[in-house]
Amino acid sequence: MRQRRNLTYLFLFGLVFLMIIGAKGCEEYPPYDATGYYEGEWWSGEGEHCPITATMTMVADPIYPPLWAPQATFHVDFSCIEMPEGIPPLEPVDIVTAGLLDINGNLTYASGGCGVPFCIIFATAGVGDDLDEDGLMDTYAGTWSLTILLAGFQPFGCAGEFELNRTEEEPEALAGTMF
Repeated sequence: MRQRRNLTYLFLFGLVFLMIIGAKGCEEYPPYDATGYYEGEWWSGEGEHCPITATMTMVADPIYPPLWAPQATFHVDFSCIEMPEGIPPLEPVDIVTAGLLDINGNLTYASGGCGVPFCIIFATAGVGDDLDEDGLMDTYAGTWSLTILLAGFQPFGCAGEFELNRTEEEPEALAGTMF
């Protein structure tokens, strides 16, 4: 009986050892490194295009293979949005976001925050691409959305598309950080 238990322990130890070795051999890597500075435009429908910049950072360690958690600060100019009557125009702001990147290059960022008397939710969803295969993300394009909840007003939201391209220079921040 004792010998059978020892064999069982030896078998389990060997199985765990093989699983650890196998897991290291199947290690996933992100499709690109998104760390860098990006400039581009965002728009809503056929409307005017507004400037947008982003500073992205990324850690190569997965949060759960094959998913990674990049972060970004988007500098957004809202001058293209026609605000509902009674709401003053929004000044350009820096929005700090948390992200999620999958093995196929799908990249999503989101942020939200509330103060007195408002709440704002900002999100992007798109695909990044390493055009020159140097391991760095060169473009990020997709959709964006913004929802504003302001006391005394109907909820207001808008959505559209964006396109960002890698640049070598750090984007200039014109306003304080939001969220």
